[in-house]
Amino acid sequence: MRVHGFARFARLAATAALLAVLAGCFEYKESITVRPDGSGTVEITAWISEKAAQNYRPSDLPGAAPPPVSKGVVEQLMSGSGTVNLVQHDIRLEGDRWNYRVRLDFDNVRSLSEVRYFSRRDMRLYFPSAKELGFREDISPSLFQQAKDVAKTLATDPYAKPFLAVADSANFPAVVEGATISYSVTLPGISATAPEGIVTRGEGDMFTLTREFKMSDFLKAGPPQLVQVTTALPAEYSFTVIVVILLLASIIGILVPAVRLIIIKTHGSA
Repeated sequence: MRVHGFARFARLAATAALLAVLAGCFEYKESITVRPDGSGTVEITAWISEKAAQNYRPSDLPGAAPPPVSKGVVEQLMSGSGTVNLVQHDIRLEGDRWNYRVRLDFDNVRSLSEVRYFSRRDMRLYFPSAKELGFREDISPSLFQQAKDVAKTLATDPYAKPFLAVADSANFPAVVEGATISYSVTLPGISATAPEGIVTRGEGDMFTLTREFKMSDFLKAGPPQLVQVTTALPAEYSFTVIVVILLLASIIGILVPAVRLIIIKTHGSA
């Protein structure tokens, strides 16, 4: 019962946060950095207007308005992988905004893709050729669409009906036009190419792809929105550290289930 109650609260809080997005009073930035050894970090910063959050909070709820997304909800969304660590999740009311700062450390991209928040993105690190490193993630369905899916299952929830009413209205694209979302990915390399977005060079042999969207971009019919970049690796990286790490991760991913199956069968026949 306790777990069910927390899960329901998490869904409600996520829906309430999206209501603030609908007012255009929202900004979200996410940066993924992959180091030469395959490990890396994710840094997320976001703000939600305090006024927008209060406007979508039922007036009959007692007490001061809490943050639209609590620390408990952040922890829940960022769980799912034993080798990805949530090292920062700071939520502060600064002026008229709720500011969010989240940081994750991961050992490899495969582990990161197991985290609940990223699990639907089809995130992958791969080698297009012997001396190239590629990163790809599909950011559709968007967070907005996921929130709609949840809201439809909560018919009696006080947040669900106003959320869906605004989301399904004819003027919804105009309402959300001001909300901005930014994704960036940093990879090692001596050069970089990307189908879309802006590529910049940072310190050392690192390149960053940045794609920026308006919330209304996710409402247009068309192919999925991709964040995709390829870098040319320096000679010392090609088929050395990164390759070994990725190959080991792939081998372990295949062997561990096989070993477990053998153990189960052995115990079963004993």
